[in-house]
Amino acid sequence: MVHKKDLVVMSYLRQNARMKLTKMSRLARMPVSTIFDRMRFHEGELIKRHICLLDFAKLGYHTRANVMLKVLKKDKDHLKENLLKSHNVNSVYKINNGFDFLAEVVFRNIHEMDDFLDALEGKFEIKNKKERRGRNPATNEDLMLAPRRVVTFKCSERLRDRINNR
Repeated sequence: MVHKKDLVVMSYLRQNARMKLTKMSRLARMPVSTIFDRMRFHEGELIKRHICLLDFAKLGYHTRANVMLKVLKKDKDHLKENLLKSHNVNSVYKINNGFDFLAEVVFRNIHEMDDFLDALEGKFEIKNKKERRGRNPATNEDLMLAPRRVVTFKCSERLRDRINNR
């Protein structure tokens, strides 16, 4: 059971996590040391992490969207990894009911979002390349290239049309 003092501290943190402990102490009528100790006690369990909330509009990102995605089972991990690497993806959640992921995305404008969504419509595949003969272009020396795995991308028809100005 969470103590009443802890609930008061959590309430002030939810309102403004950057509030100075001295101000919180005055408002909650608790010593600063008690507030500090209660916060440290709950770190990792009740307080999962310290984050900042950004005003994306002030950063120039005026377009926000929640995108629901469905992919083949074999591609789920790869897609999640790529989404987490994208600077436009704010957060990714695993969901169900016919979809696999919900991604919160931010963009400077609608056109950037369209380009991102067009790229997602394409299909990423991992292909195994066999060992093959190759040539070092600098020395013209023949050599054998080791087998390797490569990622290929087949773009959607809509993206292909946009690239070719149709």
